[in-house]
Amino acid sequence: MRVRFNRWYNALIASLLAMLGFDSCSDVTDVPDEYGAPYATYQIRGTVTDEEGNPIPGIKGRLGVEITNPDGSTSLNVEYGDSAMTDSEGHLVINNISETTHYLVPGRTVVELKDEDGEANGGDFSADTLNIDDMKKTQLEKGSGWYQGKFEYSFTQKLNKKK
Repeated sequence: MRVRFNRWYNALIASLLAMLGFDSCSDVTDVPDEYGAPYATYQIRGTVTDEEGNPIPGIKGRLGVEITNPDGSTSLNVEYGDSAMTDSEGHLVINNISETTHYLVPGRTVVELKDEDGEANGGDFSADTLNIDDMKKTQLEKGSGWYQGKFEYSFTQKLNKKK
């Protein structure tokens, strides 16, 4: 009697699971299944000038996340892409930043501008940090699926000479 009940119970459970399995395979949407996470590529483009509006060559720009240290000071951590130097026109371009490997943290991702050659570029300029949330964001390329597209952050920044 117990054997007959177990067979009946097993057959009922197997039938229910089979129906649930077939039902989960039905196509109820036109959106294909995708595996992964949303991502985008970014470019940082800017112009660095002195107080009078003259371009400053030789300023190093690098992208990173600003962190607060235990002593309360802040520092730049996790450099995202290659750093870049401003050209003779004061233009800076940091390319090939991909969110597949780096996450642009809202409110904390910054571009650090630093004069590394001292007087060679026309003066010794103070360093400055710009938050990407304060920059103009433009979509350069539309994406599809998980790829959100290509975006450009742009800025113009004046640096002061050290006193």
